[in-house]
Amino acid sequence: MDELDLEELMLSVEVDREVDGRWIAEVLGLPGVLAYGEDREQAIAAAKSLAEQVLADPAMHKEVMDRELERRIERSEAGHSTPAHEVIAWLRARARSKG
Repeated sequence: MDELDLEELMLSVEVDREVDGRWIAEVLGLPGVLAYGEDREQAIAAAKSLAEQVLADPAMHKEVMDRELERRIERSEAGHSTPAHEVIAWLRARARSKG
């Protein structure tokens, strides 16, 4: 599993090789965002480009950011790697970058 860093938003990317030899990369958390490539790196780059286009849509961007916030809060409450102060810092950074 790979990860894409899109402006502090980490999205997991699942990469597989098809039986015909092509590579496919799917961005988990963004429905329908998948892309093919002749090699692994090309598939990931194409998926990242598509993810950036999808996130450029304000409605989709808000939906994804809301899900990311929920994920970080859940991880924090479960005692995983994102403490509450990091969630708050992340929200403040996002607000500054949009303001």
